[in-house]
Amino acid sequence: MHPGDNCTNYVHPIAQWLPKLRLWLIFYGTNQARQTVFIKGVRDGNLDPDFYGTYMLQDGWYCREVGGIWREVSTSNREGVDSEIKNFAAESGVKYKRYGNAIYDRWNAIEIKARKDIIKYVDSIKTSVTEYAPNILISTYACVKLWPVLTGELENVVKEGNPYKVWVDSNQSSGKTEKAQAHLINSHKGSDRENALDMFRIAMQNEIDFFNGGGKA
Repeated sequence: MHPGDNCTNYVHPIAQWLPKLRLWLIFYGTNQARQTVFIKGVRDGNLDPDFYGTYMLQDGWYCREVGGIWREVSTSNREGVDSEIKNFAAESGVKYKRYGNAIYDRWNAIEIKARKDIIKYVDSIKTSVTEYAPNILISTYACVKLWPVLTGELENVVKEGNPYKVWVDSNQSSGKTEKAQAHLINSHKGSDRENALDMFRIAMQNEIDFFNGGGKA
């Protein structure tokens, strides 16, 4: 059991750092992501088609891999994995797998060779889960936080004639997953504050690195 679990005056560390995390995300993470090769190229309509294709295939591999990690957590009896986390993990596993499979099917891909940026990202998630299974809530949070913000902005500026409008239209997000995941982070009593901040920073940098390099040949 982690310290403080039985203390009625205990203020959970995640509840303390989440507002700061969001502030940092707004002023650093989101601004950096907006200027990445992929997001800027989609917004301006001049993204190299080869970069786009490679990026999409790498994203498909990522989603399948992370879906598998979520499914493992959903059936785990490890410390900190309660029924609420199991249910969310099961739903997330299905969503990630479905999205990944859709990319494989659309591109007629049987096997995708993962590149170093996305391998590094997935490995960091695996490491966080090995250390403490509920950490997956934090090590994948940058993705679900950025997605509705970036796609929402792109929806407002990407018009007919932009070759990537079809991508923008098919990737809209209500932010429902982000809100549910933030709730679980906020209410969970196991993660260490400093470790959580480090995990989030790593995840955000991995997102930015993937947006910048995920489509390179």
